[in-house]
Amino acid sequence: MLNNQVTLAVRYFAATVVFLVPLLVLNVEHGVGIGFLPLVLAGFFVAAIPGDRGPLTREEKLLFFAVSILFICATVVTLGGDLNYAGYKRINEFLPLVMVIPVYLLLRKLGLNLVAIWYGLAIGSIVTGCAAIVEFGSSASRVMGPTNPIMFGDIALVMAFMTLAGYGFFKAQGRWWVIIPIVAVVLGMTASFLSGSRGGWIAVPALITILLWDYSTKVAPWKRWLMIAGVIIVCAALYSLPFTGIAKRIDPALSQITDYAGSEINDSVRASPVGVRLEMWQGALKIFTGNPVAGVGWGNYRSEM
Repeated sequence: MLNNQVTLAVRYFAATVVFLVPLLVLNVEHGVGIGFLPLVLAGFFVAAIPGDRGPLTREEKLLFFAVSILFICATVVTLGGDLNYAGYKRINEFLPLVMVIPVYLLLRKLGLNLVAIWYGLAIGSIVTGCAAIVEFGSSASRVMGPTNPIMFGDIALVMAFMTLAGYGFFKAQGRWWVIIPIVAVVLGMTASFLSGSRGGWIAVPALITILLWDYSTKVAPWKRWLMIAGVIIVCAALYSLPFTGIAKRIDPALSQITDYAGSEINDSVRASPVGVRLEMWQGALKIFTGNPVAGVGWGNYRSEM
């Protein structure tokens, strides 16, 4: 009886945290830790409670292998170089990947609360979009929330499209409930565009392709294309409106890419925001070909580059 009561309490706790994380991550400082750490601890706690939901599937084992091998590789790279502060800091950044395992096992054992997931993502995207509009209106510069513009914009974009993936769930709730994910994706994309994080915008065509594939057998073709058209219209509208500053972010990037293609090593375009990234990719490739197994160590990246 005690185990049942404890399990029920943990189930409600986990559902509450899952619901709040999308809201906290981009609107509260250290929002990820506030939500993620309790889930990790609960995962270890529930692992000690008797009961199981069957053996792990092949896909689940691959997930655990993937997150573990990334952490192991980060550790090997660090041990292969100098054991300095930069190296230890990098390992710490990869540690949450491994902590996904107890969180997943927790949700697997307790059951996945779809209401918490889909409404959490939707409300998180909507609130983030509204907060981004308010912040942009007050500062007229790149929106960054409690993090930085790149992280803010990329996570907002991911959350927006994750919410749109829940279209079927909201449709099952009622005919007009589909408005929720549509509003969420519009506001989530708005937050991403107002952040000026153009690196994440490259993913939009790929995300649209994934949605087309997923919805190919789930909704009528006209509804599928209507959603895709809506996403394209939102992108075009935000690009066309001068006050968003999106055109000012995209146009110079395209120009810098064109100029870089025919530039010499000392040309100023190589020091432009796009040029620096292309140079870093070239440098990373050279470092990899020279040290393909263990790398040179996180702490040695700057000197090697």
